[in-house]
Amino acid sequence: MFADRFFRRLLLCATLVCLGSPSLHAALGVNSLFPANATTGVCIDTPLRVIFDAVPTVGTSGRIVVTNSGGTVVDMIDLLSATQTRTIGGTVYNYRPVIVVGNTAIITLRTAVLAYGQTYRVTVEGGALRDASGGAFAGIGAGTWSFSTKSVGPAAGTSSLTVAADGTGDFASVQGAFDFVPVNNSKPVLINLRNGTYHEILLLRNRPFVTLRGEDRRQTVITYANNANFNSGNIRAMVGIDSNDFTLERLTLRNSTPIGGSQAEALRTNSTRCFVSNCDFSSYQDTLLINGAVYFSNCYIEGDVDFIWGSGVAYFYRCETRALRRGYNFQSRSTAGRYGFIFVECAVTAADGVTNHVLARTDTTSFPNCEVVLLDCVLGPHITAAGWLVTGTGGTSGLRFLEYRSKNLTGGMIDTSQRAAGSRQMTEAEAEFYRLPANVLGGWTPPVSTDTSSPAGLVTASPAGSSTRLVSLAVRSFAGAGEQTLIAGFGLSGSGTKDVLIRGIGPTLAEFGVSGALADPSLKFQQGTAVLAENDNWGNAPALLAASQSVGAFALAAATKDAALLASVGAASYSAQINSADTGVGLIEVYDAATANRNLGLSSLAARTLLAADDVLIAGFVLSGTGNRLVLIRAVGPTLTEFGLGGVLSDPRIEVFGASGKIYENDNWTAEIGPVVARVGAFTLPAGSKDAALLVSLAPGSYSVQVRGPAGVGGVVLVELYDVP
Repeated sequence: MFADRFFRRLLLCATLVCLGSPSLHAALGVNSLFPANATTGVCIDTPLRVIFDAVPTVGTSGRIVVTNSGGTVVDMIDLLSATQTRTIGGTVYNYRPVIVVGNTAIITLRTAVLAYGQTYRVTVEGGALRDASGGAFAGIGAGTWSFSTKSVGPAAGTSSLTVAADGTGDFASVQGAFDFVPVNNSKPVLINLRNGTYHEILLLRNRPFVTLRGEDRRQTVITYANNANFNSGNIRAMVGIDSNDFTLERLTLRNSTPIGGSQAEALRTNSTRCFVSNCDFSSYQDTLLINGAVYFSNCYIEGDVDFIWGSGVAYFYRCETRALRRGYNFQSRSTAGRYGFIFVECAVTAADGVTNHVLARTDTTSFPNCEVVLLDCVLGPHITAAGWLVTGTGGTSGLRFLEYRSKNLTGGMIDTSQRAAGSRQMTEAEAEFYRLPANVLGGWTPPVSTDTSSPAGLVTASPAGSSTRLVSLAVRSFAGAGEQTLIAGFGLSGSGTKDVLIRGIGPTLAEFGVSGALADPSLKFQQGTAVLAENDNWGNAPALLAASQSVGAFALAAATKDAALLASVGAASYSAQINSADTGVGLIEVYDAATANRNLGLSSLAARTLLAADDVLIAGFVLSGTGNRLVLIRAVGPTLTEFGLGGVLSDPRIEVFGASGKIYENDNWTAEIGPVVARVGAFTLPAGSKDAALLVSLAPGSYSVQVRGPAGVGGVVLVELYDVP
């Protein structure tokens, strides 16, 4: 009964009519059909669509029939039953063969009823579909709607597939692409999902090494109202992943089951080495069910009542979890000796009006050893002073409800003195252990994040209360005279004045294994066109020596021909440049020589150079203080043409390295960084340009950025780095 009421209330089913047919007598008008009549090259998994001029509804009798050119019925949908069955990923599910979104009726045929190189006809019996007032319409007669499928599909073993709702890809449904991948697959398969909304239940079983990558995080959406009342047991999730080494990137998963509609996960995983990055998940109860081992990066998860739960291991990095209503956030069912849910630098937020929440709950009678860890997380005011809910008779000796440096939304440390018995605060050593994903994921080191988008409301600004600031900047590249002069621009923001140490390094680079370094660089320091200071050979000057030692810069030999100068500066933009009679590798360094003065600090770096083919531009920076800092990094090539430059690097790529190796990369920026670009005063990048950009939240430490182009390609490129307050 519930399924029937739910179906009728939320999913209106469409009445199909044909344009221009004299046999039609329906009140509804049809704007278009998909595939259009007589279309060729149709995907064999395509849903059928009818776009009306008004909202249609579903009838309670009549059939939708698809026949092949020989007249054989390949599928028949009898609307006496609003719910029917369909095989998905090898498992039989209940499904709704007809749903309505706005004025569009979407008809999903059963699996594998269409074949390549065939022509099909669609008919609709009278009464199968109705107008909004309930009046039946005549239907679609024989010979009115036909289409022909593609002659052949992708070749066996194809490693890159495209799914497009408009029919221009290899498949029109995600499940169609999933089913193409062979069982026990042994090589990577990339499924590119183009922008659109895909109304599907999905199951990927025993097909490892698959990546499903959306075109745009917010415009690529998979949605369906699957739940325990509709498909009970292990198949109630909208998307089920039972395949190892699965990757999910840049899309939204939204289970549209309404409040009170029973358990309704958007994603269920039962796989190891599952990597999920830059995705949004939405449901009410039980949004994520996690078994196996999963790494989530830069994701947004919203739900209601234990909406992240399961017995698996999950590492969440820079994610936001948002409670939509009452109850609890997390429920780990991990066992003794097994890790649970680890949240690092995440935000735990809630919708307006939500109060009296706890981070996680457990009944120790059933789950005495579960683990939930929050490390450097931001917690909303909806979290109670107790923070956790512990019930049952199993004791708390094995319980691992752990926190470390939890902060409120304004950046202040949270008072944890009233936390529930059985929870505790971690030591610094424990926190450092949990910072490394491989420690809890069985030795697996997840890939780096490759996108620029961010969870809603999480990383558009540095955390309030963070004292971390840029204290040094550096750029290394090939340099010489004329157009090969290496130029680094940098800015300071704040008030007052302070000293900065600027160095132009050439000969000393040989001590670090750099070959072909400049033999005798000269250094010039400017504000606009005004030259403020110059140096050629630092000469072991006492003030420069003392400043270098104070900031921790590597030592220069007294007689070396490297250059350096010390200057007093205020809040403004400056440039430093090195040139030389010879050509070679040069390094520009800028140090805050008065870090105790917090009123003024380094805020930006920009360096432009001409990269030879396969060469690399390297920028370095150091963050010092307490708490994370948001940093915008860009590599601009194509857009430089708008400033009159020619010979630009056609498609630059960014790689960011920290103490543990490569941590981020990007090739082609996305629009989410737009508001931050405007706030820091950077110039706008045109939509669709092949420039690169990353918006990253970083802990204090040393970092380097490498910029390069495609193999065998060089050109002029600009690297930029901005502190984001």
